[in-house]
Amino acid sequence: MLKQSAVKFIWVAGPKVIAGALQFILTLILMRHYGPAQFGAISVCMSAVILCVSIVGGATDSGVLRLAPSTSGRRGDLSVAYQQAGVILKLCFVLLIAIPVLLFGSKLSSLLFQTSRDAIYITTSLVALLATLLMRSAQMQYQITERFAIYGIADLANSVLKFGGIAILLSLAHPAPLTVLAMYGLTTLFVAAMLFFLTGNTVLKAGFSRSLLTELAGHVKWFVLVSATGTLLSRMDLFLVSSMLGVASAGIYSAAQLIALIPQLIGSYIAVVFSPRIMPMWEAGTLAKLYRDVQLGLVCVAILAYMSAFAILPRMSTGLFPPSFLSALPLILLLLPSGLCAFINFPLTLLLLLFIRPRFLVLLDCVSLPLLLAAYAWAIRAHGVIGAATVTTTAAIFKTLIMQIAGWRLLRNQTQTALPAVVSALGH
Repeated sequence: MLKQSAVKFIWVAGPKVIAGALQFILTLILMRHYGPAQFGAISVCMSAVILCVSIVGGATDSGVLRLAPSTSGRRGDLSVAYQQAGVILKLCFVLLIAIPVLLFGSKLSSLLFQTSRDAIYITTSLVALLATLLMRSAQMQYQITERFAIYGIADLANSVLKFGGIAILLSLAHPAPLTVLAMYGLTTLFVAAMLFFLTGNTVLKAGFSRSLLTELAGHVKWFVLVSATGTLLSRMDLFLVSSMLGVASAGIYSAAQLIALIPQLIGSYIAVVFSPRIMPMWEAGTLAKLYRDVQLGLVCVAILAYMSAFAILPRMSTGLFPPSFLSALPLILLLLPSGLCAFINFPLTLLLLLFIRPRFLVLLDCVSLPLLLAAYAWAIRAHGVIGAATVTTTAAIFKTLIMQIAGWRLLRNQTQTALPAVVSALGH
């Protein structure tokens, strides 16, 4: 099973690694093209899109993955209907987000950019949000049916058009940051539309079912809380740095995150492969062995990765960033453990707890939120971006320890509960 998973992981990770490389190259180009202030504004907007996608898309997609994989083998039409319900929920969420953005854009701009004149940046980011959500829904059918080759090809096409197109534009002209943001969303919207069209629009043409939408919404309401609190906790450091120290400091901080969060991206790639299997294996009682093998492997890889980064990064530092961003280098090693914690949690632990014990994750994040806000407020005022990075990593390590303990206990309790039932069945 692990060998098959490795092959599927390559189909998912390969295009995403290429996408990550293209995004990294593009980011370096943007850093040289605009400087810390304008790059910081672009980074904050893109981070806001990622934040909303993680909350809205992550919650809705998790709800679909909670319900659809168990029915895809027996009732393909039911699985597709769940996916359609997911698209409808996403559109509703985007509308709810768009209303305050359109009404209070200038105030949001003042909060994030310390000027009310850049509200158009936030409005343009709505296009990128809608496009990314639809792209993930268009790929969902291939994820559930484990056709990861097509999934990966779609990812690759989106990345080449999006990042390659922006890079070409920057090489030919000196576009405004707003143009870059617009192209970031419109290219993804085009690829999503083409993907729906090539699949025959099966998801969009599925018969609407209010009962399935209600059932999905019942799960998603908890997943939204988990995604909202969890994503807010993991992303608020950049927004607080931007708000308290300015967009130039946010640009420096974002440059460090560019490297430090690479392990988190890899963890999310692995999660794409394992997520359709979690509920079927949980219901069959066979998840514990896979969980043990995968988690031990992830922890070992994370330790080796940090040791390697600690030895390599200082030697390659001068060629990594332009001179105006060299102050980001110490932040990388400070932030890297937080990315490695996400690498450990994302593939199995986070989804297992999300599907089975979502209230636990909500409680954990709700307890953490006021403590972290106070810690960030003090640390950023006292130590600037170094303080923000230190709080981020410390919180990530503690949360990972708690989640790993919870995941192991959940599977152990399931095994202990199942044993008496098996013995009783054998006795009869």
